[in-house]
Amino acid sequence: KDDLTKKAAKDWTNYTKSVKISADQQMVVYEKLTDCAGNIQYISSDGIVVDNTDPVPTVEITPTTPKWGKGVYSAKDNPGFAVKVTDPLVNGTCAGLKKITYKIVNGTNGHTETGVLADEKTLTGTLHRQEWTGQVNIDPAKFYSNDVRVTVTAEDWSTNGATSQAATLKVDNKAPVVRFTFDK
Repeated sequence: KDDLTKKAAKDWTNYTKSVKISADQQMVVYEKLTDCAGNIQYISSDGIVVDNTDPVPTVEITPTTPKWGKGVYSAKDNPGFAVKVTDPLVNGTCAGLKKITYKIVNGTNGHTETGVLADEKTLTGTLHRQEWTGQVNIDPAKFYSNDVRVTVTAEDWSTNGATSQAATLKVDNKAPVVRFTFDK
């Protein structure tokens, strides 16, 4: 408040109509109210983020490395994937991550699992959080397939659409079945 009282009259703009704010910036708006008796009151916003750039939060899916090799998870592996989501800075600001979800589909039998990795409740540690990392484990009993499709979707606090990233995994945690037949 002390800094505001030191500003000269020329530093303030008289309010006569709506105020236009340029896109892709972050600011605090201050208002100086003066009544007819000369009393002055200062008010301000807690902060404004103006974001009209499509959110291109980058979503990185990194499958855990199968111990067996050849890109297939075996019975002793714990299939899953690490997720890293970043809301990029544009002109030194970002809208902040709002919600991160995942979907796992067994391409063989259609079994589907969906879930929320992070949302408004879990992302509250930092206002306008720019980055989130986490891990998702895949139940091999439900996703035994050479076509396990994983999709992670992230949205930020802007009104722009969400962005997604997909990956395909192979889960083979069952021992092979061998049958012998003999000619008679």
